[in-house]
Amino acid sequence: MSILSSINTALSGAPVNPRSGEGAGRAGRIEGSGIVRQVPRVADAVAKTPQAIEGRWVDQVLNASAGAYHARQISAAAGAAAQAPYLEKLRNLLGMPDEPNGLDRHYAALKSALDALVARPGDGPARDRAMIAAQGLSQGLNQVSSELGRMQHAATGDIANGIEGLNPLLAELAGINGRLENSAGGTRHAQLVAERDRLLALAAEAIDLTTSYRADGSVSAMTQSRLTLLRDGASLFAMGEGGELLMTNPAGRTMDISGAVRGGTIGGLMTLRDGVLADARAQLDDIAAGLALGFTLETRPGRGFEQGGTSGFDVDIRGLRRGNDVAFTYEESDALRSVRLVHTSQPLDHVDAAGRRVIGLDLLAPAEAVAVALTELLPTLTIGEGRGGTLRLSGTVRFGTFVRAAETHVTGGHEPLVLDGAGLFTDNHDSDPHQKVGFAERIGVNPALLRDPGLLHADAVARQLDRLAFASEAGARLSGTVGEIIEGVIDFQRVSTTTALMQGEDRAMMRDAAAQQAAGDGNIHVEMARLSNIEHIYAANMRVVVAYQEMMRVL
Repeated sequence: MSILSSINTALSGAPVNPRSGEGAGRAGRIEGSGIVRQVPRVADAVAKTPQAIEGRWVDQVLNASAGAYHARQISAAAGAAAQAPYLEKLRNLLGMPDEPNGLDRHYAALKSALDALVARPGDGPARDRAMIAAQGLSQGLNQVSSELGRMQHAATGDIANGIEGLNPLLAELAGINGRLENSAGGTRHAQLVAERDRLLALAAEAIDLTTSYRADGSVSAMTQSRLTLLRDGASLFAMGEGGELLMTNPAGRTMDISGAVRGGTIGGLMTLRDGVLADARAQLDDIAAGLALGFTLETRPGRGFEQGGTSGFDVDIRGLRRGNDVAFTYEESDALRSVRLVHTSQPLDHVDAAGRRVIGLDLLAPAEAVAVALTELLPTLTIGEGRGGTLRLSGTVRFGTFVRAAETHVTGGHEPLVLDGAGLFTDNHDSDPHQKVGFAERIGVNPALLRDPGLLHADAVARQLDRLAFASEAGARLSGTVGEIIEGVIDFQRVSTTTALMQGEDRAMMRDAAAQQAAGDGNIHVEMARLSNIEHIYAANMRVVVAYQEMMRVL
């Protein structure tokens, strides 16, 4: 919420004559960017009526609004500051494009060696280079993924420390509320108010909060997502066994609020651990999966046929493993559509980053059951059993659809270049969890190929790496060959971490400016105008950053 919004909210419910307590009129809203100009206009607008807002009361409203705004800036800056060392480390882990020992450099070396082997199958040095590059790439994925896991663990520890500090702060604030309610004013009351404000600032560093003050000076607080922190008692926070953030509110209800807290040290670290770092690990898993599939999959082209005024393909689905797929494209209403049929018992149905509709079903179930299930999902196509145990895909005259291409991707019989631990990687969705989860930490070069590099089928591997398209949807929607995914991940992480660090610096500036205003130096109207100007500069900077991010995404 901007500073103008804060003031508008405060003024919209104000009685125009606070001394009388009458609510016959309401103060007008402040619009525009010039606080100095706009505040007198509010007073002028109501001065023509019997009741008028007094300048002193307007100052009180502005001070209260600035205090609430300051708390929000404290939370935002504290969250960014907590994330900053982790973001710096993440940026250094993946580095810049084409850095020595970077994932993209290892992949380029592997591709170069494989291409040399395709041209000269007996080239021993090229075969050795390929194995060295494959080891460098898999070890790089292992190391970066493991380090990201350690960073997530460290963030969990920092969150627990934040919780340990927040609980006594809220309990103290609840106690001060009780004393303020019984306070008759004077010096003691002023001391309690000062202590209240100090504790609120500390709590705002731990978690995002908004405040509401009562006439006696006591305060209620809630998060930006309107979860109660302080009202007739204090909420109590705890860390669940799985790292989730639990809150027991003053009414005694316990709930998981992991995704509902965004600001403060706790919220910033939750977002970092469960968002930024988790997405980065998932992107590495996508890279590892693309490599493994590129090294192990064989492509079986569909057999085309024409029948009854339309055409289609019979695709061979014999010997499919869990995670293997059938890929095809069809034309409908002059639009070309792509589909992946994944062999799994999981009910997948979504559009991936490459624009392909991904459907999951057991392709080795009885042909009639497969045809019925697919016809329900793709009603403009004709699907059934083809010759020799194949799956037949064709268009229909009625809907004017045509299947233009189809092929099966099945795990090959040659010795795979990389393994999942000691086993084969097939991108099995039926394992618990999905086989791809954590794969970057487990991927390794096949020991059999290290012992005998002559087992490497360089020609088949090089072809698949050049033609197979993959999708990565963690953090950013990326698609392309394995090499393109690697480049996209490095660029995305570089831009997103740099952007987040820049935002953190801007938020610190906003916090400091709000702190100066809240401290009461100078004329309140001038200070609020200065704060508003800083906010507009920050918004302009953010528009530039967002435009740069979009440009990088498109590129």
